[in-house]
Amino acid sequence: MGVASALPVSAWLPSHWGWENGPLESTQVVILLAGCLAAVWAALRQSGRAARSVWWMAAVIWLILAGRELAWGAAFLPPVAFDDHGPVISSRVLWYRPAVPWVCLSLVLVSLTNMWRSKAFSRVVLVLQREHAWPWFRLTVLVVCAVLSAVAEGHGKIHLPFLDHTALIVSEELFETWGYLALWLAQWQVIRHMDGWARRLY
Repeated sequence: MGVASALPVSAWLPSHWGWENGPLESTQVVILLAGCLAAVWAALRQSGRAARSVWWMAAVIWLILAGRELAWGAAFLPPVAFDDHGPVISSRVLWYRPAVPWVCLSLVLVSLTNMWRSKAFSRVVLVLQREHAWPWFRLTVLVVCAVLSAVAEGHGKIHLPFLDHTALIVSEELFETWGYLALWLAQWQVIRHMDGWARRLY
């Protein structure tokens, strides 16, 4: 429902809602950090190493996504310029920016190694598949939102000519917000399913 209403709502919302550090992007950061905290909470609730490793991996992904939305910290600095999209925020001004991809890659590799050593792929990932616990509908909504956000940003061969420039900026952020919310709900669905695993040796 929210995704379907994104286009008409984006035409109604003021332009600053789609700006960097605007209401929608700030909401996205809150959702992403909440997702990270929920993943950490889920990891601490599991007694098995394999299940914990999956949730630590999820926490890393949420953290990287939040870092990206915050421009790796540049969002807390004054904007470098203003254009028709509002304030311009660039991570290029950060002295540690070249190290960001390597830190992210290291976190992902450590998490994947932990999952491999704990046999999380066979003990958790495949078990979730056999128990039909994967939230495919919410993950599909996430993919649809990602595609629509890219289209609103002007990527790809599809365009939304019936929206003006301001509405396109807002709709891009609105689709991202709904996508992150769908991901959060997908994670929560798996957390609820895995509550019954607390006493299993995963």
